[in-house]
Amino acid sequence: MGSNAQQIRLQQMELFEKKITARRAVLAQRGIEGTAQDRDKILQHLIAEMQRSLRALRAINARNAVIEQARTQRQAKAARKAEAPKQKKKKTEAPPEKEKKDKKAKKAEKAEKTQNAQH
Repeated sequence: MGSNAQQIRLQQMELFEKKITARRAVLAQRGIEGTAQDRDKILQHLIAEMQRSLRALRAINARNAVIEQARTQRQAKAARKAEAPKQKKKKTEAPPEKEKKDKKAKKAEKAEKTQNAQH
């Protein structure tokens, strides 16, 4: 009974409902009513199978909802992309580079500053 198709699970649910009502009718014919029917092992098994199918059906619906949500997000993203084509970024001018001074020139400037500061 392992099927991931929603229609198959719905058919299984209907089948189990029919079997459960038939079993309840057989038990009623034998004179077993109410809570005594709930203790019948065959009836318990049928109810458990129906619950398993119901749980699988819920999982299938949840999976389909996630897939549908992803599909709509993809379509919305594609629509936004098509709606606003990319504008090419203009190259911004690089900030002017500081003039690099060689080490000797730096030492000379530093020496001048210290001499001026002393005087």
